[in-house]
Amino acid sequence: MTLRSRRDLGAILRDALTLYGGQFRTFFLIALVVVVPVDLIVLGVGLGQLSGPFDSSPSAGAQAVELGVTYLVTTPLITAMAIEALRRERGSTGQAIQAGLDAFPHVLLVMVLYAAAIAVGVLLLIVPGIIAGIRLLFGIQMVVLEGRRGVPALRRSWELTDGCFWRVLGINLVIGLAAGIAGVVVGIPLTAAAQSADADWLALAASMLSQTVVAPFVAIATTLLYFDLLERSETTA
Repeated sequence: MTLRSRRDLGAILRDALTLYGGQFRTFFLIALVVVVPVDLIVLGVGLGQLSGPFDSSPSAGAQAVELGVTYLVTTPLITAMAIEALRRERGSTGQAIQAGLDAFPHVLLVMVLYAAAIAVGVLLLIVPGIIAGIRLLFGIQMVVLEGRRGVPALRRSWELTDGCFWRVLGINLVIGLAAGIAGVVVGIPLTAAAQSADADWLALAASMLSQTVVAPFVAIATTLLYFDLLERSETTA
């Protein structure tokens, strides 16, 4: 399948599922080697979820830690590795994982800058934060696929999304909604077991399984949207 192509929403979702299904083992292993060790160490051991009772209302601090780990570590790493797997097609899973790890310091910097831009925008009456979140969405793709670093990566994302804000926002919302529904469905059995057994480790397992299954799809779909924007921008230039 040609990655760089114009795609509407339906084509992005369809092709993302096709690519994911065609290399499911690779994408699942990529997510697994990131999510399991990180979540076990930080959430399982650090927050005591491996030994505590089921907690249906975690504290704000625990939620902030979990959000930070997801936003700054697991999701960026999975995305970088998934992009590497996409451009290698049937290449080695180990090579994709290593390439993603090599890119992670640059990816982390971009994500920190991205978060800072959104935070500043939110302080400026919220709307600018939403605009920044969409216009700077493709920072990781810029790092991995275009070799840009730091601020130039975000600047390039801003340029690529010029005139496409509402389209990118709408497609991104649909991708997120689809991923959210899939994540809930995947995690339902383990979450129900966690409540029944009053065991937080089962809830942690449900969260890890959901993220392992869903995160690669989001990475693939977002990257296909990047290629769509790239094709459109260069065709109309």
